[in-house]
Amino acid sequence: MLEYIPFNQVSEEIRTQIWNDGFSDYLRPIHMTAEQLNNRLQTLNLSEDKSFVVFENDVAKGITLYGVKDFNGTITCWIGGLAVHPDYRKEGIGIAMLDYSKKISRELAIDLVTLEVIAANQKALSLYQREGYKIVRKVSFLKGDIKESTKDSAIKLVKTHDLTDEMDLTIPWQNRLFHGYEQFIIEENNQKIGYLVCQKNQQVMQIFQLSLPQEKVSNLLTYLKKEQQIEIIVGVNLLSDTSQVAGLIEVGIEVDLDQFQLEKRLS
Repeated sequence: MLEYIPFNQVSEEIRTQIWNDGFSDYLRPIHMTAEQLNNRLQTLNLSEDKSFVVFENDVAKGITLYGVKDFNGTITCWIGGLAVHPDYRKEGIGIAMLDYSKKISRELAIDLVTLEVIAANQKALSLYQREGYKIVRKVSFLKGDIKESTKDSAIKLVKTHDLTDEMDLTIPWQNRLFHGYEQFIIEENNQKIGYLVCQKNQQVMQIFQLSLPQEKVSNLLTYLKKEQQIEIIVGVNLLSDTSQVAGLIEVGIEVDLDQFQLEKRLS
């Protein structure tokens, strides 16, 4: 019989081990220390008592990370990681965890369940689709160096705290403003032309949201390199079929990974 134990009631050693084992043969293996796994829950606003490890006969067989938030009246759950130990695949553990997640969601009156799956991971994709999840959009991870440019840029960034994304349900959970990312208005010749949500770490900038005409993306990157000393751009979970992503690709920021964003309506 399967037992579902809340994340915060499982030892750090066991929950970290099942996470690492579950993702060890993934298309992109994910290995974390106990501290890194704890930080994942904290930084992504995941719930320690709704996330869980599934056991059978005292053996940890799978793990699911679970978060919940109300976006302008739509109570949304994000499954921030679901993995089954390789030795226990094809035992129905994945489906059982999805069923248990659905039970939690029903208890919390969740309207919408969301998750992401690597586009090339057909096995996982098929599992989710059989369970009623639908592909709603594709998102991309991008990475690249900002190229040298001799042209001048009239663009500048103006720090703000006034952006809002509560109304837009297409924005992935990890990219939302409630995580505390930096917010900027993008101006050109003192006129607002877009906005940027990002996180800077020395010479690397992670972009979580970008609204900007495609033809202005190169000017933004020129500004970032010359004025902010940014050398590397990392686009995180950006909606693939947008002019902003097209603009990044146009200037040499390459797609590193594509994922599908899946949703399931419960109400």
